[in-house]
Amino acid sequence: MRITLVFLLLTASLFAQPINRIYTNFGSASVAAGMESKEGDYLIAGSDLSNIRAIQFGRFDSLGGILSLKTYDYTSDSIYRSIPCFSCLEENGGRIYFTQYDLVRGDSALTRFTKLDGNLDTVMTKKLLEFQGAMPVGCDLKFDTDSTFLISGYLYRNTSRNKYDLWVGRFDTLFNPLWQLRIEDSLAYMNGGYFGEDLVVDAYGSLLVSGKATGRDPTALNQFVHYSYAARIDRFNGKLIWLKHFDKDIGSQNFSAVDNENGSYTFIRRKVLRYWPRTDWSITNELLIGQLDTNGTVLWDRRSGPILQRFDFTDLIKTSDGNLYVSGLLDTANQQLLAGYKFNSAGDSLWFRTYYHDESTDWHYAWRFFETSDSGIMHLGSYVDVNHSLNPDRLQYFWLLRTDKYGCDSPGCHRIGLPQLDLNSTSHFSVFPNPTTDYAILQWNWYEQGLEGSGKVELFDATGKVLWSESKVVWTENQLSIPVNVFGPGVYYLRVLKGLEVIYQNKIAVN
Repeated sequence: MRITLVFLLLTASLFAQPINRIYTNFGSASVAAGMESKEGDYLIAGSDLSNIRAIQFGRFDSLGGILSLKTYDYTSDSIYRSIPCFSCLEENGGRIYFTQYDLVRGDSALTRFTKLDGNLDTVMTKKLLEFQGAMPVGCDLKFDTDSTFLISGYLYRNTSRNKYDLWVGRFDTLFNPLWQLRIEDSLAYMNGGYFGEDLVVDAYGSLLVSGKATGRDPTALNQFVHYSYAARIDRFNGKLIWLKHFDKDIGSQNFSAVDNENGSYTFIRRKVLRYWPRTDWSITNELLIGQLDTNGTVLWDRRSGPILQRFDFTDLIKTSDGNLYVSGLLDTANQQLLAGYKFNSAGDSLWFRTYYHDESTDWHYAWRFFETSDSGIMHLGSYVDVNHSLNPDRLQYFWLLRTDKYGCDSPGCHRIGLPQLDLNSTSHFSVFPNPTTDYAILQWNWYEQGLEGSGKVELFDATGKVLWSESKVVWTENQLSIPVNVFGPGVYYLRVLKGLEVIYQNKIAVN
């Protein structure tokens, strides 16, 4: 009994325990920043709903419990509201570094850098009021050495069109600028770009900054214009190497990337297929996954995953199993859900999931996400109780969601993707050819497998939708042809059942 108990405890510690909970005493006024500390707990910074001029810093345990909490009020600085940069919380050299932007009034803001110790006490803070006459706002922060970090964001110009220029900088750990770069929005009709949402430090002495921009084209009756961009910058001197626009589509929004450490970047962007007339509300979108080389040339790109109404994201991460993950807001006409999409380096779908806390008709926002040391994925955001089902006097809550590496938000759910089978068991099933460009053949040995009667075979896409099934499989025939080619390129999930028991499963890649 003792050995069994120890084994169960060790097994539980190896895999992420799902968390889906909200908080009444932390954050929830806006976005939140977070990371896993070197001690294994979670550091989170959020806006205090009871005082929007304050930032709360908290340590959370592995189950989402609050271990310690510190609140810093900036009312004395004549601040109207303090908002975290949700990708700007990092631990380095035993210190915690954080960036926020403070609204002084409706048309004025400043960036505030803060350094804290392990007890969440402030070591130092410093304000950055302007750069070249414009107001800086940080969006992403990464350390490139033990003593320097890079930050990307935008510069706000208070004009009739509310211009936003790209802002990138390198600072030391005392928050002194080593260099800053401004790339002006030069398009006459543009009033929403550039936003430096994602920052990647590569292996070749440079960084890639990417994001989105928005404007109105007066020649098209003020039709909204959307495009993505990426810019490569020398991280030592701040010189622009190249800037590339993705503007050949009817619309392109969001662009996030990871470094492949071989002179290329893998990226994901959202391509708009159709808008409602004279609005920026997209009706249909697709996700494009591809690779850029160090010159900004697209080596390849392809559609991946489901067709969506709108999926907003600002980051892309590489997971410990070598795959890629993106998460953000899935906005439809009736729902605002959190969505997560995992795919491999070739752009093949692994799974696409949606999440909500209490009711799917409520609103769910989570911009910050990261992989945890136990291979789970943590998401930080806000839950808006539209129906006031939890408290008639409260609308918004801080929301913490952690899934396991399969994207499950409840233990062993595996509603999408494939559950783990016993690797020591012998299977007499096989699929060939795999990958395929045509039909796939499922073959088995009914005698060795001990099969009697009939069975069922199902084929799923990455969203868990059943695309094809055969409910009267005759075991003694020993093979079945599966028409995977009619569903297009991608990765599909095959499942074989004997009654209610799953006896075989596999992925089929279609090129």
